[in-house]
Amino acid sequence: MKSGVRRKRVLPQRPPLLPRCWASRLPTSAEIQRFYQHLDQVMVESGFLDPNNPRLLTRRVRRLFNRVEMTSNEVNILRGILSAVTQSEAKTKS
Repeated sequence: MKSGVRRKRVLPQRPPLLPRCWASRLPTSAEIQRFYQHLDQVMVESGFLDPNNPRLLTRRVRRLFNRVEMTSNEVNILRGILSAVTQSEAKTKS
């Protein structure tokens, strides 16, 4: 028979977040806006986004990135990736 005692369920703990001093600073709103403009430009140039019929794509992509607390360094990494994609497309077109 089971006793009337309930055991507390132990949930796995998340690893502690790094202190802010170890990570890069948070990006400014201007840096975030430049990232979004760069992303929109690459999506249009690659044909992924139709500027005449964007639907909800831009809003959904922004929402996706807003859920993540990116550091300034991470924003710069993503912009570097976008630049590399743009340069790679330019090379294949010439």
